[in-house]
Amino acid sequence: MLNNRLQQAFNEGGINGILGTANTLFKKFRHGYGTNELRLDLRYCLDNMAVPLLRLFSHTASVIDSGRTEEPFGRYVGEFEKAVRGLLITVSRSPGRDHLAITAIKFLTMVSTMAHHYKLFNDASLDQICRSIVIPNVMLHEEDEELFEFNYIEFIRRDMEGSDVDTKRRAACELLKGIATHYREKSQDVNSYPLLKACALKFLTVFRDQLPKSSVMALLPEVLRFLGAESNVIHSYAAIFIDKVLLVKDEGGRARYVASDIAPFLPVLLNNLFISLKFPESEENQYVMKCIMRVLGGADVSGHVAATCMSGMASILNKVCKNPKNPIFNHYLFETFAVLIRRVCDKEPSVISLFETSLFPSLETILANNVIEFFPYAFQLLAQLVELNRPPLPQNYMQFCNYLLLPDPWTKSADVPALVRLLQAFLRMVPNELELDKVLLYTRSFFLTPGQRSKLFLCSTRLLRTLGTKQLLDIFHSFCLCCLTISRITGPQSLLGALSYFMSLIIVKHGWNNLVDAFEGFDRVQPGILLTILELFWVPNLKQITGAIETKLTAVASTKLLCECPALLKPESSKVWVKC
Repeated sequence: MLNNRLQQAFNEGGINGILGTANTLFKKFRHGYGTNELRLDLRYCLDNMAVPLLRLFSHTASVIDSGRTEEPFGRYVGEFEKAVRGLLITVSRSPGRDHLAITAIKFLTMVSTMAHHYKLFNDASLDQICRSIVIPNVMLHEEDEELFEFNYIEFIRRDMEGSDVDTKRRAACELLKGIATHYREKSQDVNSYPLLKACALKFLTVFRDQLPKSSVMALLPEVLRFLGAESNVIHSYAAIFIDKVLLVKDEGGRARYVASDIAPFLPVLLNNLFISLKFPESEENQYVMKCIMRVLGGADVSGHVAATCMSGMASILNKVCKNPKNPIFNHYLFETFAVLIRRVCDKEPSVISLFETSLFPSLETILANNVIEFFPYAFQLLAQLVELNRPPLPQNYMQFCNYLLLPDPWTKSADVPALVRLLQAFLRMVPNELELDKVLLYTRSFFLTPGQRSKLFLCSTRLLRTLGTKQLLDIFHSFCLCCLTISRITGPQSLLGALSYFMSLIIVKHGWNNLVDAFEGFDRVQPGILLTILELFWVPNLKQITGAIETKLTAVASTKLLCECPALLKPESSKVWVKC
C-alpha cells in the first residue's frame, strides 16, 4: 500500500508525507538485532521500496542539476525576479515571516550573481532593492534589542560567532555583495553620502598597518577617485590615507610600499592631488600638499612628471606669495620643491635649467617684496640649486649672490643657517666673485649679542670647511679677535664648548701653526696668551664636547697641538700638560 501511495504521490507532488511515514517504518532496521524475522522484513521492504526511492533520488538530482545549469529555468527568471521583489516589499516584518523573507532574498542574491541574468536589474530596480529590501533588513529591530537586553548569549552567538547565517540581516548583506559583483560602475559618484565615505577613509587610515598590502593596492584606485571629491573632508581624508600608507614599515624597518608600487598610479595620483588644490577653500590644503611631498619623495619621478609638478607648484607659490596665510601648507610646499629638486636633478642634471626657469621668478618676487616668512626657504632652495650645478655657474645666479653682501639679511637670526649654506655653496662655485670682507663684517656682529654668538660659530665653521688656507689667512685675524673677546666673557657652557670645537676645526683643517700665528699679535699685548687660553679656557671646556665626530675632532686637535706646537714643548707649559 505504501509503495502505491509513494508512486501516486510522486506523480502528484505530495511526497514529503509519504517519506515521513516510510522513515518511521524503517527506523527499526537501523539499530535492531539481526534476527531471521527482521531480515525477512528488510528483504520485503527492499524488493518493494528500492525502485521507487531510487527513481525519486534520480529525479531530485536532475532537478538540482537543472537549477545549476539554469537552462530549463532561464526564461522565467525575469518574471520570478519581479514577483519575488514585489513580495519582499510587501511581506510582513513579523518574525513568523522571516523564513519566507530570507528565502526570497537568497533568490535575488542568486540571480544578481548569475552572469546571464544580472542585467535584469536596472537603475530603478536597484534603487528599489536598496531602499525597500536591503536597508530595512539591516536595521536594528525591536527583537534585536530584546535579545541584547534579555538573552545575551543568543545575541553574542549571532553577532560574534557568525551564527546569523539564516537571518534577514545576513541575507540582505549577501544580497548587497551580490549586486556589487556586477554593478560597481553604478557607484562612481564620489560626492554622494560624503560623511559615510569620510568614515570609510578614516577606517582605512586607522588600520593601515593591519591591512594586507594586496588589499591596499586593490583599494588604491578607488581612493584616487576620492581625491576629486568636492567635499574638502573627503579629498583631505584620501590624501591623509595615501600619506600615512606610504610611511608603513614592515619588520626590519623596510618600507612596505616602494616606488614600483606607486609607479602604475603615479600620473593619475599626482593629477588628482593637484585637482584637489583647486576646490574652494582647499587652495592651501596642508594635507594634500603633504601627500604630494610624500609621493614625490618615494616615487621614481621622470623629467616629464617633474616638469608638470614644478609648473603646478610654481603657480601655487606665486599665489601664496601675495598673502601667506597657512604656515604649515607653505612649509610643505617648499619641502616639496626641495624633495623634487633632490630626487630629479641628481639623476638628470639637464633638468636643472627647467627648475631655474620655474623657480627664479618666484624667488625674485619673495626677495623683492620682502616676504620675510619665505626667506629661509628661498635661500635653502637657492643653495640646493647652486650645489647641484656644475662650473661655470650660470650668470643669473649672481643677482642672488649679491644679496649675500647686503647687511639686512644677516640681521635676522632665523635666516642665518640658510644664508650660511648659500654662502658656502657660492664659495665652492665662484670663490673669487664674493667680497668676503663684507660678509665677515656682518657675521662679526653676532658676537656682540649673547643670543647671536652661536650663529657666529655656525657661519665660521662652515667657512672654515670651504675656504682654502690662503683665503683663510686674510680673515683669520678677525675670527681670533671674536674668539678672544668671547673667551673673556662668562657665557653658557654650551657656548664655550662650541668655541672649543671651532678652534679644533681650525687646527685640524688648517694646522696648529695658523692658530698660533693668529694669536701672536695678541701676545705682544698680553704675553703668554696662548698658554692662558689653553689652560683657562680650552682644557676645562673639552668636556662640553658631545657627539662621536666632534669628540674625535677635538681629541685629534688637542694631540696635534700638544705634540707638535713648539710653545707647548717648553718647561713653562707643563701645567697645561698636567691638566690635559
